[in-house]
Amino acid sequence: MTINKKKALALLFVLITVSLTLFTACSDSKDDTNAVSKQVNVRLYKYDVGVTDKPAQTELLVFDKEKLENDTLNVLNEVFASDELYLLSAAIDKENKCITADLPQKVASLLETNKRLADALTYEFVVTLQNVPDIEKVVLTVQGKKDSVGKYYDFKGTFVKTGEITFKKDTEK
Repeated sequence: MTINKKKALALLFVLITVSLTLFTACSDSKDDTNAVSKQVNVRLYKYDVGVTDKPAQTELLVFDKEKLENDTLNVLNEVFASDELYLLSAAIDKENKCITADLPQKVASLLETNKRLADALTYEFVVTLQNVPDIEKVVLTVQGKKDSVGKYYDFKGTFVKTGEITFKKDTEK
């Protein structure tokens, strides 16, 4: 049983065409997956004054991953905007999974109002920032001053994520 050269070439051509079609289809589906993974969720955790064991409310915001990486401050200020809060600066240290966020004097003044409000705002900032993708540690500064301490707040050290919405303060750093 001999196969005609023309038939063999036609069969080879069909196999190559089918293979290329399948390869292209797989490549297209990978591109769609990458498009989805280019977005990140950032959740704002809001706490009632005096109740810090669980958030009273959360708000989910979705951003382009590239925007979060290249415009971190504006993205985070958009997250905190619903509570009329904002940051002066925000810097992410990817290697240490740490974000340093600088609070303005307006927020420091709110923190000095009373202990329960200071605790609620501290939790809101720390837990929200720790739940930014790839962040586990938070350093809060006030007007550029690290290890700030006020009447009702203490930002010495680093807030370290210990669970989804809990943290402990590591003052050894």
